[in-house]
Amino acid sequence: MLFRRTMKGEPAVSGLSVVFTGGGTGGHLYPALALATRLRELDADSRILFIGTARLEATKVPAAGFPLKIIAVRGLTGPWSFSALLRKLHSALLLALGIPLWQAMFALWRFKPDVVVGTGGYVCGPVTLAARLMGIPSLSVEQNIRPGLTTRILARLVDVAALVTEESLSLYPLPKARFARHGKPKLVVTGNPVRSEILSARRGEGLAAFGLGAERRTLLIYGGSLGSPIINRVSLQALEMLADEYWFRSGIQVLHVTGKPSSPAGAPPEQTELGEIARRARLRYQAHPYLDNLPLALAAADLAICRGGGTTIAELSARGLPAIIVPWPGAANNEQYFNSKPLAQAGGAILMREDELTPGRLAAALKDLLRNPARLEKMSEASRSLGRPKATDEIIALVRKLASGRQG
Repeated sequence: MLFRRTMKGEPAVSGLSVVFTGGGTGGHLYPALALATRLRELDADSRILFIGTARLEATKVPAAGFPLKIIAVRGLTGPWSFSALLRKLHSALLLALGIPLWQAMFALWRFKPDVVVGTGGYVCGPVTLAARLMGIPSLSVEQNIRPGLTTRILARLVDVAALVTEESLSLYPLPKARFARHGKPKLVVTGNPVRSEILSARRGEGLAAFGLGAERRTLLIYGGSLGSPIINRVSLQALEMLADEYWFRSGIQVLHVTGKPSSPAGAPPEQTELGEIARRARLRYQAHPYLDNLPLALAAADLAICRGGGTTIAELSARGLPAIIVPWPGAANNEQYFNSKPLAQAGGAILMREDELTPGRLAAALKDLLRNPARLEKMSEASRSLGRPKATDEIIALVRKLASGRQG
């Protein structure tokens, strides 16, 4: 058992104290939740704090039973409009004044963590810098095979960076002398942490959760926590093209995660249009703006149409779920394409760029796969061969080593 020194002569407290930071999207947040949940399972005495923003983590972190400290940091990229420009100027001013950094330092000073773990998103910048300035060991967890500029810069500040594959090692601009720090590896290949529910969910549980039939094959369509209008629209158009074929009507059911409504007033026009297409085509179809129980949806699925975020690829391969992957072209450095490429090359997925995504081509691919269970099984085996189900425990082991060095 590890120990933490407390202030004012108080006795030592057993258990690790860890700050997790990362979020904005599910791809950055869910790895942190996976790590925090696993740490709590292994050590009930551990103390855990999340530092994040007022976006997705503001609801998901408390719902998972962890405290959250929100700091005033926002991204400077994204779509431009007059209101967005004002928000970006405000964010730039906060950064220039160092407000997020001071907030992060105050939160770390109060919590006194043994280790800080960052899983991506712009909130990691000030928190990782604060940890370095305060002499607190830190670890970054990169979900993408080709890390972005911010991640590569932060790699110079952290004690250890956990990477996805061996290919990622060559993409960090660190000379060999910087690969180790205090005698410990600085860059370590672990794979992406995956939530335990992803690994433990069973097909029967997933079918029952959504009222799906065991006699039908299930197609899961999802474009990430924020949804993807092009995947939504083209997928429904492709399904409409197949709806008159007997094999499809009698043997296929669709579970569609469309993305959150754009306003609290109700479903956006696009979601209403999708429902109308599904009704017109008489699809065995159900749509959800967002799923808290995505692990059960993955368990129920026989085939997925999805984006190529690092966390998504890790979850697909952990379950061995065949997929048609449409990488988001707006991702930095085209990272989703490079995330997806190894899975496609191994035979576990079909890679389809957005400019190649047409209803006709997608319908042909769906017909080829859904009518061929032997091919789906082969794809499943190929996908599973790339999975790293032990990544979460490997990263927790790195956290423990950093903490033991600090406490020692």
